[in-house]
Amino acid sequence: MKNSIVCCFLIFSIFQSFGNTIKNIPVKKYNLEFPQKSISTSITCIQTDINGNVTINWNQASDPSNSFTEYQIHTVQNGLLTTINSINTTSYTHLNVTQKFDYFITTVSNLDGSSSTQTISNIFLTVNNPSDGTAILQWNNPTSSKLPSMGAYCKISREYPVGIWTIRDSVPYGTTFYKDTIDVCQAFLNYKVIVPNQPCDYVSNSKGDNFKDIISPDIPIISQVSIDTLTNNLVITWNKNKQSDTQGYIIYSIDNNGFSTEITTINGLSNTSYSYDPTLNSNPLTYSVAAFDFCLTNSIVATFQTSAKAEVHTSVKSIGSLNICNRDVKLSWTEYKGWPSILNYEIWGQIIGEQWIKLGSTNSLEYQTIGEAMRNYCFVVKAISTNGQESFSNRICLTIIAPSQPSYNYLKTTTVNGDKIELHHYIEVITGVKEVIFQKLNNSIFEEIGRSPVNQSELLFIDSNVFVDKNSYTYRVVVLDSCDNLGAISNTTKTIVLNIQTNENEMKHYLNWSKYETFNGSTLGYKIYRGYDGIFSPEPLANLSNSQYFYEDVIDKLDYSGKTCYYVEAYEGINKYGLHEASQSNSSCPILEPIVFIPNTFTPNGDRINETFLPQVTRFNNSNYHLTIFDRWEHILFETNDYEIGWNGSIKSTGKMAEPGSYVFLLKINDGNGIEIIKRGHINLLK
Repeated sequence: MKNSIVCCFLIFSIFQSFGNTIKNIPVKKYNLEFPQKSISTSITCIQTDINGNVTINWNQASDPSNSFTEYQIHTVQNGLLTTINSINTTSYTHLNVTQKFDYFITTVSNLDGSSSTQTISNIFLTVNNPSDGTAILQWNNPTSSKLPSMGAYCKISREYPVGIWTIRDSVPYGTTFYKDTIDVCQAFLNYKVIVPNQPCDYVSNSKGDNFKDIISPDIPIISQVSIDTLTNNLVITWNKNKQSDTQGYIIYSIDNNGFSTEITTINGLSNTSYSYDPTLNSNPLTYSVAAFDFCLTNSIVATFQTSAKAEVHTSVKSIGSLNICNRDVKLSWTEYKGWPSILNYEIWGQIIGEQWIKLGSTNSLEYQTIGEAMRNYCFVVKAISTNGQESFSNRICLTIIAPSQPSYNYLKTTTVNGDKIELHHYIEVITGVKEVIFQKLNNSIFEEIGRSPVNQSELLFIDSNVFVDKNSYTYRVVVLDSCDNLGAISNTTKTIVLNIQTNENEMKHYLNWSKYETFNGSTLGYKIYRGYDGIFSPEPLANLSNSQYFYEDVIDKLDYSGKTCYYVEAYEGINKYGLHEASQSNSSCPILEPIVFIPNTFTPNGDRINETFLPQVTRFNNSNYHLTIFDRWEHILFETNDYEIGWNGSIKSTGKMAEPGSYVFLLKINDGNGIEIIKRGHINLLK
């Protein structure tokens, strides 16, 4: 057995030695693959995060022969940073970078040695705060010249508010400096620089400081103050402010003494004009503009940072005079102020309904022209500066007509409406009539009380200077022609005045009124209208003849305040103009005093007879009714505002019945005119 083991060992040794011999014999290899190229990669981008960690990204190396050994990450400044053995890894993060580094990557192969990428830098940004309302940014570019994959511009990005990054501006690639104007009132602002690139962007570190906006907006420059010839509104125009944080503009009007008044605030950087109706008067209009942002000043009374006011500009104010009879129009105007110099003034005219035409130009402030008869004209003056800016004056409109008289000039009616008198006038609208003059008779003389242009056939004039409850008034209308001559005179009219006397005992009102004068048609009669508590019936109380000027009314209504109102209406038959009008008198509201019956005794004993103390009141204003019961010590035992609820003898505070005896009542009511009436006395409570 032992010999067998030895034999086997010897055989095994021989075979092992033979195998090793065979193994070490050189064997000729035949390579049937194509020749291999060097393994290489390229950096795609370098990005820095908010913590200062720099990540280098590259393309994965192509390795069909499986000869990749490692990536080596280098900086020119510090040499080898790390090696990466996995070909699938395509990024590396260099922690806590506080400077610019020049990075390159070496790809190592066990067949072809190694190859290195182009050297590319991280973008390292520094931010300086000079405390002058700006931020100074400086950085380096990843490469000295732009790569084909890079965009043409670097983007400046700012973080505000926290977590929100926005592109602030762009500068050409190769630029390494930027000054940012601070438009945030006060905040910590971070910046970073981004170079757009494919497939990923180059991103710098984030750097910031506490910044404050101390730069006021630029002083606006007014280009023109002009009148819109269509709307007659004034339009102020100025330049867009160069400070991007400008929030709006303040518009000032300047009076003749140089004092400024703020008239409005315009919000929005790009809103650079303002239009409004300034109620044009005889003076030119002067304005200035200031710009503001939303940052507060350090003054005792904090205000928004506001620029100084712009140089004032004054509009052209034109006036015109017309001699209608010889058709001579004379225009004059004030100088436009605010431009360095005026080239000239152009005069433009328009026959209403036709095109505007240029009548002439001048360097003076006057112009004279002749118009055509029976024409309506408008004129404007256009100021032109030497640099081409323009401003229009207010519009002047004149009528050049041949004087003539209307075929009808009729005062239809004069009627009382409330405390005023309305004059309704009917006139032919012709070019020869400039306006009509309303006149009122005063001590046998007709005096002017107002005028109205004749722009429609029916005119309304309201006379407020009257006492309609006391007086009757007489009116007429006189035509004023286009040469300012008095012309045709209308009929005269006289209003109705109503007076009323009251008989309290018989509950009667006696109405009498003055005669209405004068309709063109006949006065058919008079209608009497009555109303209780301010509400008139739509149907007349009575229809009377045209010769009756009195009426007697018996009041049989009890459930009202005692205030009865009346008015009289005269009505006309059809006149020669095909019209029939009506004229009302004043309203008169006599009062019947309230009737009050107050019992002196009541017996709240449960026999259902005289159980409640309740005053009986008629003809009063029940909205202010108040009844109070007191004991002899002036303690309130009962009170109510309901005129239908009386005192049943119970005490308000305890709910118990009052003892028999004498008590005090206080009753407050209002009559129909709201005048308070107070009744006070004693009431006996019996059992």
